[in-house]
Amino acid sequence: MTKRIYILLLFCVSVVALHAGITIKGTDYVADKAAAGSEVDSIMVVKSLEDASLVYTLDEGEEPSAFKWYGYDITGTETLLKEESAAVSETTVDLYKDSPSLGYILRDANDEAVKCVWVFLYSDYKPTNIVFDFDNEIPDRCSFVELLFSKTQTPMEYLSADGYAEKHTVKQQYLLRYDSTYFESKTYVTEQIEYFVNDESTYSLPAPLDSTTFTIMGTKYSMALGDTIKAETDIYLPFAVESHIFSSVRIRENATNERDRGEPRESQEEKTSLKGSAPLELEVLNYSSAAAYFYDWTLASDNQYKSIIAKMRDRDFRYTFTQSGKYYLRAEVSNAAVSVLDEFGCTQRKEFVIEVLESALDVPTVFTPNGDGKNDIFKVAYKSIIKFHGSIYNTWGRLVYDWDDPADGWDGTINGKPAAEGAYLYIIDATGDDKDDKGNQIKYVKKGTVSLIR
Repeated sequence: MTKRIYILLLFCVSVVALHAGITIKGTDYVADKAAAGSEVDSIMVVKSLEDASLVYTLDEGEEPSAFKWYGYDITGTETLLKEESAAVSETTVDLYKDSPSLGYILRDANDEAVKCVWVFLYSDYKPTNIVFDFDNEIPDRCSFVELLFSKTQTPMEYLSADGYAEKHTVKQQYLLRYDSTYFESKTYVTEQIEYFVNDESTYSLPAPLDSTTFTIMGTKYSMALGDTIKAETDIYLPFAVESHIFSSVRIRENATNERDRGEPRESQEEKTSLKGSAPLELEVLNYSSAAAYFYDWTLASDNQYKSIIAKMRDRDFRYTFTQSGKYYLRAEVSNAAVSVLDEFGCTQRKEFVIEVLESALDVPTVFTPNGDGKNDIFKVAYKSIIKFHGSIYNTWGRLVYDWDDPADGWDGTINGKPAAEGAYLYIIDATGDDKDDKGNQIKYVKKGTVSLIR
């Protein structure tokens, strides 16, 4: 896929008009806007002065006139070039061959200015000796690339036609081409970019993420007139580092008695806060640009990274948390061996907070299996439970229900028939995945009564 960004070339070939009524015949040309307030209707850059002429055609409904053509140079000196002897609806004047730059004023029989254009001969203003390169000594190579541009060119100057003899300079634009790399859908995509830049000695652009060559393809005048002007840099090797990190967690992986023990959650870019029950499996996938060479992961129990649990230098990070608590993970991706402390390298840093929940088991004291969809089932609330068994007895000690999955519960029936209202005894034994201060897994023994109310 290729994205190309253009500032539109506004050009004319043969007799295609930019401003109503004014064209050039006999040569290819480019028409452009003149400076505001100059009283010049357009700038015209022609390929040749030989056998070329300006043509003015009246719009339908306009009154014919005996027109006069005048030429005036950069000093303001005005000369009559041609005068019609009779009223006409179309008038022409040959381009003046002895000057590569001249203004043309068309006046009607009342000596009122109708149109004014300035014509430049392209070959006399063509840029030469173009030098185009990038500066490797700029202080912030991690963010920008600076292109150095120089050339030899005669300024394209023209004069206002408002009587004040104010000079203006045509600001040429150059077509710049290079490859741009960006991150999309977990991959780095490279596209060719083209757009016009103003005539400057330096150009600052976002630092490319992959190798590219910067090329000046010509000016909008040279391209429209079929002339080749091309200058390119050496191959630019990427220096900037960009990293996109996707994280995912899986919870209760070893709690095989739980139907909802947890599937991997969808990876989420730039998600910096993660939470889940122990054992919590964390996977962090790192997508880095071409200039990245070093990967430094630091896992700690404090946000100052003084109590370090683990350090890794793999591209991706994977870890299983078996203890409840809050953890801090720092990722540094760089092209400098000393990471952020190396002033000659680029580094991107990301930080994550991981909260591993403590095990918990809460038992309700009342449930109402009346079919209204609210509190119809006696079931426990739990976190990080890996072993579970529950039993329910009636007041005579008869077992009416037992279960091994904390996600299940008693619906208030015995052998498919509604149980009588009243109190029922429950006994629950469970084991949490986290550990106590002595390193033993947390045990839960719950005994009590639950009231069945319809």
